[in-house]
Amino acid sequence: MKGIKMSDVKMVILVREDLGMSPGKVAAQTAHAGLTWLAEKMGQGTALTPNQRKWLYGEPHVLRTTNCFGAMKKIVLSVKDYSQLKEYEDMAKQSGLIVNKIFDEGMRAYTCLAIGPNNEDEIDKLTKKLCLYDPLTKCDYNYIIFLYMLVGGMLLFATFCMWKALSGFWGI
Repeated sequence: MKGIKMSDVKMVILVREDLGMSPGKVAAQTAHAGLTWLAEKMGQGTALTPNQRKWLYGEPHVLRTTNCFGAMKKIVLSVKDYSQLKEYEDMAKQSGLIVNKIFDEGMRAYTCLAIGPNNEDEIDKLTKKLCLYDPLTKCDYNYIIFLYMLVGGMLLFATFCMWKALSGFWGI
């Protein structure tokens, strides 16, 4: 029987795009999602499975100089809305995976869903069609284009002013 390597264990956190959360809000919500399963385990007094132990602490034979924890591999993916979040929650539960859904009291909404830590292959079967979470998709691209044009215009103006200033000196 093949042993489970550290790279075989991960957690995936699904974030709702429709809520328009700021990057800081997303960071806080995904932190809640990443820790909820551990808090529940500690509260219940139940033992960690070998997968969970390896995800949390890493390989026992690896000397860690930076911290005492393992790699705790986490991937943040996007879902469109609550219905898609719920769909993945149901599929993960049917597959026997650990699931924790996070509800934000201030927003009065479910913000994200943590799946795992568990076997990477089992999680990938479920989430392989989802895209990585990208905070830039929350931005107005017209605004970004405007900023690039503004900066470009400022550079052009600065170049023109420099040319004018130097034209007398260089005789251009």
